[in-house]
Amino acid sequence: MIFKNRPDIELNEELVKRNKVPLLIKDPLWKSMSVHIKDRKIGALSKKLEQLIKEEKMNEAEINKFKKKKTEITKNILEMSHHLNENDQYHLIDKMNKTKEELQKTNQHLENAYEKRERMPVEIQNANMELLSATVEKAALHLVKENEAHQKVEVEIEQVRNKLNLLRENKEKAEERIQLYYQFLHSLLGPEQMEKLDNQIQYTDGKL
Repeated sequence: MIFKNRPDIELNEELVKRNKVPLLIKDPLWKSMSVHIKDRKIGALSKKLEQLIKEEKMNEAEINKFKKKKTEITKNILEMSHHLNENDQYHLIDKMNKTKEELQKTNQHLENAYEKRERMPVEIQNANMELLSATVEKAALHLVKENEAHQKVEVEIEQVRNKLNLLRENKEKAEERIQLYYQFLHSLLGPEQMEKLDNQIQYTDGKL
């Protein structure tokens, strides 16, 4: 099959989503294929997707860190509140207020991290779609070029095959004629003269 024109392909995003396209930079087939596609856009989009995945992982680590910190701060506040209420340790008021402020900041960081957690899958999916679209475009173009190159090779192979067939036919016909000449001369000249003729033929072949 020979492609006559540049391929015009539009991705159906809904279909792609239903088919659950994997993260391309982690897909073995995409990795194997992309090695043969040198394209700046694909390279940039790959790095963008890789960075987003790293950010998502780092954000999860941040969530765990802030959750742990929140637990520790809350525990400290409860302890200070207990000492304040039970033992009238009023000197703890300032420290407790500062700790509460720290808790508010931690809660804000945690809230921001949770919001980012909700956004990241969409951002990653969009980046993956961008990379998929760019890859499909280039892969289709490479398919056209490789197909054209393949067709040219097929034509050349067919030409060589035909030439070999012709040479083989010529060789067989030449061998048949040689056999006829040899039989004819041998029947007339006899073995001794044929041996002389054979030596002359071998000498001539050697010179060539």
